Amino acid sequence: MAQKPFFLILRDDNAGTFSVEGPMTDDRSWISQIVTAQRAGRKVRCVAATGATREECIKNWLASNPRMKLVEPGMLP
Repeated sequence: MAQKPFFLILRDDNAGTFSVEGPMTDDRSWISQIVTAQRAGRKVRCVAATGATREECIKNWLASNPRMKLVEPGMLP
């Protein structure tokens, strides 16, 4: 069964930024990059985004995290 595409929020607490990646059906490469960055001491993490479009995901994330700044996809970690 094919997995439904989703978006991923990448959050960098050191810089106060986030990006929205996707849509995707496999986040393993991002998770691997996040773990590598965390092991290097960076405060980064990823979470599944809520929303059907990139724009909706951004709006939903900023509603709960208004101080974070959006960066272009692929800029994190």
